[in-house]
Amino acid sequence: MARRLNADLPRLTDTSLAIHHSLDEKKLSKHNSSSSAIFLLRGVRGCGKSTVASLVVDHFQLPSVQPGASAVPGAHFFCDTSNAEPDRGLCDSILRSVVRQLTVDSINGKIDTTVLSLYEKRLKAAKQTRVDIVKLSATECLTLLLDLTAINPAYILIDAIDQTRNDKRAALIDTLQKLVDQSANIFKVFLPSSDNAHVDVLLTGATKLRVLPDIVRKDVREFATQQVQEANKRRRILNGAATATLLDFICRKKTEQGIMTMLGTGLTTNLDQIYGRKLHHFHNLDPVAAIAVVQIFSFLLYAKRTLHYAALKHNLAINPTINGIGAVELENLCCNLVLLDVQQGMAQFCHPSVRAYMIQQDMFSANAAHELFFWSLSARMHFGTEHFPLSRQ
Repeated sequence: MARRLNADLPRLTDTSLAIHHSLDEKKLSKHNSSSSAIFLLRGVRGCGKSTVASLVVDHFQLPSVQPGASAVPGAHFFCDTSNAEPDRGLCDSILRSVVRQLTVDSINGKIDTTVLSLYEKRLKAAKQTRVDIVKLSATECLTLLLDLTAINPAYILIDAIDQTRNDKRAALIDTLQKLVDQSANIFKVFLPSSDNAHVDVLLTGATKLRVLPDIVRKDVREFATQQVQEANKRRRILNGAATATLLDFICRKKTEQGIMTMLGTGLTTNLDQIYGRKLHHFHNLDPVAAIAVVQIFSFLLYAKRTLHYAALKHNLAINPTINGIGAVELENLCCNLVLLDVQQGMAQFCHPSVRAYMIQQDMFSANAAHELFFWSLSARMHFGTEHFPLSRQ
């Protein structure tokens, strides 16, 4: 359940060092800090909070400076509102994942005997009554976590806590606060979150740090440079849409400022403006391309379980006009708002904010998606793919 934190993804060298130094100053990420605390990292969508979260996880997983001591036990979780993984927004499910991670010793792989005994007892009862095993409640998770952290210090990192369900968020934060207040040892809780008034109200007593432009400017510049270089290697600059006149005009500019001034009308100040421009582009596609975009986005928005790239390709095969198109071409068609990794079998939006924005648009509404699914499957079952509808009308 914690796999989507992206803690294992590569980062640029020295990325997020400014924020990490701020964490050290607030004594949150130091192993030898003498007090428990909840830390809230706030910022606009896409400013790099999850990258910082992965840095914190790596920091805590480093060997202890004390001879013979192991790394600090910890657990991390990425919250989401995806239909494919509804448990990612529920208090009980998040806490059960935290218990599961802290139960297993990271060095020898042994499971805590108390938790193992409780599991075996419930499993036996479930087999006798032939029902599903009873899952841990939030209260039971709190009790177990207090026991698990009674001897050793520990940390919890829950990324994108603003993506939890509104009616479950207060219970989760209340449980985390009780862990900090009642733990017999040092207990750190790290909560990256996009700007959210409800989260702020629930965490009025937390130590807070905001990701400001000055803090991440260097990271963003280096990341943008790296991405442009990578896109240039793959011949994906401008998605192949640049005309000879435009390229000639850009090449005539002698300074960076001249190029930025020329491109100034295309710059945007927030993600909604970027997504709005992409949506406008989708609406102006030819019918064949537009229906393909609706297909891809609809599968990602409304799939009831995690979508593997192979499954997406199988579903796209219903549409003969895009059957056989590769991952790179599909990403280009979706303006790179969708990531398709053939090797890892991944199919997902490039950022959670894409889902939040697009699911509100009529072009990708649930009714439109279900109507498309119905007609496409009906056409394949009764007539073959040659009768795939090229319009929702």
